[in-house]
Amino acid sequence: MRQEEVNTLFAKHKVEVESTELFDSIQELQIQVLAAINDGVEMIIAGGGDGTITASIEPMLGSDATLAILPLGTGNQFAKEIGIDSLESAVLAIKALRRARIDVATVNDRPFLNVATFGLTTEIAKNLHGKKLLGKAAYVPALFKAIKNTKSFEFRAKTETITHEFEAIQVVIANGRLHGGPFAASPDASLTDGNMDVYGVEPTSPLKLALAATLSLDGRHVVLEEVPNFKSSDFHVETKPSLPMVIDGETVWLDNPHFKVHPAALKVVVPENFRVPDNRLVV
Repeated sequence: MRQEEVNTLFAKHKVEVESTELFDSIQELQIQVLAAINDGVEMIIAGGGDGTITASIEPMLGSDATLAILPLGTGNQFAKEIGIDSLESAVLAIKALRRARIDVATVNDRPFLNVATFGLTTEIAKNLHGKKLLGKAAYVPALFKAIKNTKSFEFRAKTETITHEFEAIQVVIANGRLHGGPFAASPDASLTDGNMDVYGVEPTSPLKLALAATLSLDGRHVVLEEVPNFKSSDFHVETKPSLPMVIDGETVWLDNPHFKVHPAALKVVVPENFRVPDNRLVV
């Protein structure tokens, strides 16, 4: 049981936790997080997958509380983003108490930490079955089915100064650097740069899709003609046809999506290997 493993690690590294609670719903989690903040709790330790971590931050925005995470999900994308690769490394980061202020993105005022996607990733999420039982292996059949079923769509993003338009089979809107496991949104994407990195993948040959996927391991896919991309901190999105999106692992439908970055909006416990500008460190 993971709870026993967590308790063992806390005891091993002499990390004292005031109380622990398990929640059956996101709503219950958010109510309790807000209550803890109102009671003056300075640190919230959230354990779970990316959806749980993202849900935890909504009541924290605008407060002085610090978020610490325990990677207990399947993908643990946010944990990877900040350099946490195990439960033990998460507990050690909590003990060291190195904190940084990171950007939080919102879409229609709904916060997210990692990524929002249209197209292929949404199909993968729709076809994902047996995730709790099979873990990462459940993504393989979901991926092949998604590739077969995904159709291209028109994507339009309007900033204050420019409109970006292209046809795509997938669009990625990343708050940080990594998404989908090891893939980088761009070579210089960051949780602390005040921008989202946006890129699309146009309909193209399987060979070029494979090249784009390979180059995206370090963000170099953005040099390809078939991968239109831009950076922005504030923009509105339209798709034709209207499409759902996946936000940090959760599929949602939103009308007239408005994406915005809130720089340095959240204090997070980060390990020593997380590179952060000096002006974003909390001292």
